[in-house]
Amino acid sequence: MIVEKTSFIVAGAGFGDEGKGSVVDFLVRSNESREVVRYNGGPQAAHHVLIREGKWHCFSQVGSGSFVPGTRTYLSEYMLTNPATLQDELNVLKRKGMPDASERISIHPDCIVVTPLHQLLNQMRESVRGENRHGSVGMGVGEAVRDSRLFASQMLRMGDLTSDVVSRKIRFLWSLKIDQAEQLAAENRHEGAMTALEKFLRDMDQNRLIDGYRALGETFRENIVSRGPDFRNGVVFEGAQGVLLDHKGGFFPHVTKTDSTMSNADRLISEAEHDKATVRKLNVVRAYAHRHGAGPFVTEEPGLSRHLKETFNGHNPWQGAFRVGWFDTLATRYALSLNHRQGMLAVTNLDRLSGFPVIRVCVSYTLEVDCREGDYHAVELDRYFEWHRKRDGTIRITDLICDPERNEDERSRFTELLFRCRPLEFREFPGWNTDISLARFPWSLHSNARRYLGFIGSGKGAGMPIGLVSVGPFGDQKFFL
Repeated sequence: MIVEKTSFIVAGAGFGDEGKGSVVDFLVRSNESREVVRYNGGPQAAHHVLIREGKWHCFSQVGSGSFVPGTRTYLSEYMLTNPATLQDELNVLKRKGMPDASERISIHPDCIVVTPLHQLLNQMRESVRGENRHGSVGMGVGEAVRDSRLFASQMLRMGDLTSDVVSRKIRFLWSLKIDQAEQLAAENRHEGAMTALEKFLRDMDQNRLIDGYRALGETFRENIVSRGPDFRNGVVFEGAQGVLLDHKGGFFPHVTKTDSTMSNADRLISEAEHDKATVRKLNVVRAYAHRHGAGPFVTEEPGLSRHLKETFNGHNPWQGAFRVGWFDTLATRYALSLNHRQGMLAVTNLDRLSGFPVIRVCVSYTLEVDCREGDYHAVELDRYFEWHRKRDGTIRITDLICDPERNEDERSRFTELLFRCRPLEFREFPGWNTDISLARFPWSLHSNARRYLGFIGSGKGAGMPIGLVSVGPFGDQKFFL
């Protein structure tokens, strides 16, 4: 079968919050696609979409193209789902003018269910880490993934909600997670963890949880179907989080437990046997560096936060402050390598840089480590970096070596070294005062903005051509190059 419309895979090439939801909304509108497939992550996603009619929504589990009438969402088997919060989100969308929101979603029966028990353990574990927090959003997704790898046959899945096994699986999870919670609280004597456990047991019991999931099973009975995406009218595969948080390639332990590369989308396409489908891959980055949560962030520039204030990504009790910095070519190339350097870049938030007299791009790091003790340190650095020592003894790092097969100790060491890295060299570009949010075509951008994008897409920058640019939050403020 020849497929007329192009399908797209959208993935974050950073630490999340790159603007994926807005890009998905644009692709659905411009390509007239009518299906969004969620291929990874879970209910912790926060994809903000604004439309000219004055509406906005933070899409969590529903596809970010849903403001377009008739657009369907398919939650694939690689997605984790919280059916209670999904029901809440669908109700919110109905109040925002989508009366058929519940009719436009399909859920694979193998989707892992994230329960309040997983959320409890997730928050307790993060609390007892104190200053060594991993940066979890506290929604229980990582805890559910952990359980699925250890107790696969006992995990509650969306298809179970319409069968008799829901009672047995909830009782198993209750026994497992409450026991783990009690041990964690007893071992750490952490006041916050103890309080969370006590509150949970006051507010919840097994039978109430079982009855709740049976009711949710009836609510979603018609939505739970085994089917793959339909490529005939074009599909937009919507990724969650960012590849620098990937469970294998990210900077451990500040990672998600799920696969945040494009791999699951590739599997869905392969399994559907749509080898003739035309698929374009978009690696989404902001025009500057950013991250929300703990972990290494070499080009962080705290002063930029005053000028690049976030409308939706404020401080929260789990991830802390939203952090910003200058564009990082090394981290971006590393992220693109995790996605096998396939596709094109989609650069968002370019308009946010308007008014800066000078815009900087980091092109090398230095490492605060003493290499004079012998070759051991040099051998270790060879495992993680492309580097050399300058005449003055300064270590100059020009690339991060991508190896998703590193073991946990090696990944932890890589992260430790990144914490000790600092920017060494910047390329500087003249800024612009023009309001480029009014641009609708590449040639209508300010020449300095075009020059900046040219470097980002060059071999000395991200090393991948730019295919899409966003100069504002609305769909008509994005265009292909």
